[in-house]
Amino acid sequence: KDGEEILREGRPWEMHLNVFEKETVYAGIQRFYVDHPENLSIEDYILYGGMVHNNVLGYSLESIRFKENCSGGIFWMYNDAWGEVGWTIIDYFLRRKAGFYGVKRALAHQKLSMRNVDGQLIIQGSNDSADSKSFRAEFGYVSFDGTVKDTRIMQIDLAPRTRKYIYKEKMPEYDYKKGGLVLIPEDKTLDPVMLFIFENRLLEYDSIPVEVSLKQQGTLTAVTVSSQTYAHGVYIEGNYKCSDNYFDILPGENKTIFVENPKKDNLSVKQIR
Repeated sequence: KDGEEILREGRPWEMHLNVFEKETVYAGIQRFYVDHPENLSIEDYILYGGMVHNNVLGYSLESIRFKENCSGGIFWMYNDAWGEVGWTIIDYFLRRKAGFYGVKRALAHQKLSMRNVDGQLIIQGSNDSADSKSFRAEFGYVSFDGTVKDTRIMQIDLAPRTRKYIYKEKMPEYDYKKGGLVLIPEDKTLDPVMLFIFENRLLEYDSIPVEVSLKQQGTLTAVTVSSQTYAHGVYIEGNYKCSDNYFDILPGENKTIFVENPKKDNLSVKQIR
């Protein structure tokens, strides 16, 4: 009933779950984040579950797009026709869930992706636009604390309406629990990429608060987030429409997102370990 505490072991919660996937969210939280998700508060359970949703949908759609011989995929989990605990990325009240942003990044019109395929590192470039794209990018290994950096500059050229592998090599040997391979384009219209080999809970990094600055631009608030170390799951708290949300920050990265119609003084930027 309205106003009553939400209980994960309660009948209403059970009835709103997918009949054949009752443990999916629980198992995802346990695999990627914490032991004993049943001990989380309902707020934290939803937050971690949202990040699993973000990661799983984003990774899956990017994997489909990464295939050399694939003309597309069907994505039908966009919005809810009624209130439920489901896999859509827009809820019944048209609010964007964390998964919305993972899907948006995976399906960006111009995108770089990296995968470890049977011990071989492959970089793919996608350009759905009618214009060619040429830029330089920093490529190599960076530790999560930013103290180890073994990178070089790579030239990338993407023809119009192409999706192709642009670089291959044997997976280099590094400590992938303490860092990852990065691809950071100088063109800021493309997102940087970091290749992870292990689940988040197995990565060795300190969760240091990110630095945040705000600037009002008409009805939008520009939120610039930066960190000298890796930060996972950075998000604007509240039901705002954002240009991006629930994202990672690479060591030394500055990222600016735009938030629609917020009360600037009430904006809160948080992150997940």
